[in-house]
Amino acid sequence: MEILNSSIAFDRRLSEVDIRASMAYARALEKAGILTRPELEKILSGLEKISDEWSKGVFVVNKSDEDIHTANERRLKLALPDLKRTCLC
Repeated sequence: MEILNSSIAFDRRLSEVDIRASMAYARALEKAGILTRPELEKILSGLEKISDEWSKGVFVVNKSDEDIHTANERRLKLALPDLKRTCLC
């Protein structure tokens, strides 16, 4: 079923667009008072690191990553284990 639902092979080229959209969403969450400024800064920094991983070709895709967004979100949660609210769905 994972293979059937997965679009990651096609989505790789969208990694930067997805990261920029997640950054914009995180900024909106901070503006709405859902994220604190320090949380926002951690998330933005984490997303920048993920962007670097994609551009350097070292980002590791898991079989369970259905698409580029779930891959980026999974990686962000790994990068920020102390931050409980990293869902950028």
